[in-house]
Amino acid sequence: MVRLYRENIERTDTYDPDAGPDLLATDVYNHFQGNNEFVVTGILKDWNIRRRLGQVSVPMLLTTGEKDTMPVWSMKETAKAIPGAELFINKDGGHHHAVDHPRPFYKNLSNFLTRVEKKDN
Repeated sequence: MVRLYRENIERTDTYDPDAGPDLLATDVYNHFQGNNEFVVTGILKDWNIRRRLGQVSVPMLLTTGEKDTMPVWSMKETAKAIPGAELFINKDGGHHHAVDHPRPFYKNLSNFLTRVEKKDN
């Protein structure tokens, strides 16, 4: 399991998968998700609002790491379902791609916010 976490959650040399749970509200996380990111067993297991994604009417930036636990194809499908949504795939990034590849993440986020602010003015 440690290898999966290091390859798909946070791709840094300093990542310690055992340190993270101390920062979480573990009881709440386990209730909704289950005890890991790879197999959903919590109450969100069968939750699905995909058919309502077309109702989103605000600018939306979806981000994912190329090696994230959520498959890129799933994020692409989600982006297609949201009108005007943009998808950023952080090359070689994991689930914590804002941590393991921060420069491209924040550059993309900044560019997105700049475009949205220009449209509003």
